[in-house]
Amino acid sequence: MDFLKNIMITLLAATMLWGCSDDDESINGSEATISLSTNTIQTDKNGGNITVTVASSGDWRLAGVCDWAHPSVMSGKDGDVVTFTIDPNTQDEKRTATFKFFTGSAVAPLQVETLPDYIIDLLSDDNLSISREENAIQIQLNTNIAEPVITYSEGGEEWLAFDKRSDFGGKVTLSFKAAKNVTYKERSATITISSPLVTNPVNVNVNQKRTEAIIPETDVLMYDLSARTISFKVRYNVEYTASIVQGDEWITEQSVSQPQLGDDGLTTVTLTYTLSGATDTRGGLVRITNTNNTLASDIAVVQKDPDVELVSIPDQNLRALVVKNNWALSIAGSQCIILEAGLNATSLSNSSYSSQLTDLTGIENFPNLTSLSLGYCTNMKKLDISGLHKVKSLSLSDVTYCEEYNLGDNPIPSFNAGGTYAYSYAESLKFSSSKLESLDLSIISWYESYDNVTSIDVSECPMLTTLNANRSNKVKTLYLKKGQEIPNLTKNDATTIVYK
Repeated sequence: MDFLKNIMITLLAATMLWGCSDDDESINGSEATISLSTNTIQTDKNGGNITVTVASSGDWRLAGVCDWAHPSVMSGKDGDVVTFTIDPNTQDEKRTATFKFFTGSAVAPLQVETLPDYIIDLLSDDNLSISREENAIQIQLNTNIAEPVITYSEGGEEWLAFDKRSDFGGKVTLSFKAAKNVTYKERSATITISSPLVTNPVNVNVNQKRTEAIIPETDVLMYDLSARTISFKVRYNVEYTASIVQGDEWITEQSVSQPQLGDDGLTTVTLTYTLSGATDTRGGLVRITNTNNTLASDIAVVQKDPDVELVSIPDQNLRALVVKNNWALSIAGSQCIILEAGLNATSLSNSSYSSQLTDLTGIENFPNLTSLSLGYCTNMKKLDISGLHKVKSLSLSDVTYCEEYNLGDNPIPSFNAGGTYAYSYAESLKFSSSKLESLDLSIISWYESYDNVTSIDVSECPMLTTLNANRSNKVKTLYLKKGQEIPNLTKNDATTIVYK
């Protein structure tokens, strides 16, 4: 009896276990299904309410916790609608959260997204003033938009261009390039930075200064010696002053016409003067400057004797020096008229390093010069004063590249070619003089390594009695004229004399 009782209990337990397994299979097995009307819900930065409909094979439950997305229920049955309330997104990045709907072993995920509070805030100035030169412009923003739209007001794209974007320290810097303004008008444009993600764009006004100008129709007015009235036009876009800086005793009675504004931004006036009669060539200068003296134009006014010739002084610094000394009047380009003061001048001195002389062509037009102090001559390759005949004293320095020295028949008894520190990058040195008696070409040993001279030619110095040619052992050849003797000759042992 007990045995049968135990069998019945065992069978009953097995039956109960079999029945539980069937229930699990129906809930957790392959027959359990769940789906949502959408697997992603999204709102803009303002948030809001969005509904999701659940389709399931059984009762479902919802899992997931989020402090800004709030479901209306956490469980339900097939066909139920769940409303998600999304809080506004006040952050500058997108927020995401994931919820899961379960029934048995079936799972349906739901991703909730809320877009960020997109911003474009200007941190730098909204009005920029730049010079007429090429400029780099930087606009600093507080923005979380990866690719804002950049546009320019009409015409701005012709001289403004986006360059690059830099992100640093939570700030965005947009760099632009502004081309040089070669026109005579100021110009302006607005750079607009916008995006469909924001309502209000950023506008930055860029104002570029004009090219300031004073443009006379000519820089030389040349007449004969008779009295007359003269006039010339000037175009400008600055406040200006016209003055007679030279010749005010015979250039008189200035008058100015009514200004006429042109489409190019320049105003035109006509300046009129009276010239008195002259007995000899003379030159004057009318100078037109802006009020702060940063811009100037000179108009040379010349009354010229028909017999006076124009001469050329190509070297700009030499020309400026003699004009400054009132020895000559610059006409156009390299052309000059030599004035009486230049014809009588006896001494020329230049000490400015920034105004080095490279070409002495034209110096022969100052025939009474007896003393030349030429200063720095670093880039001069040929020193030629053979057109002069009275020079007794000649000095210069830094003749690093000079290869030829022509002293002509000037009564210069001795010359040292720049001194003992005057090493040369030239490979050959040549000297010509009918009067030179002593020539010192030695350099101190410290500078021998910098010296490139390999040959020295004094074959055209017949009066030379003393020569110090003791440079480095690179000097291999000393050229003399056949039959030429130099009693006091000093040279390096490596130097060989060759007769021409």
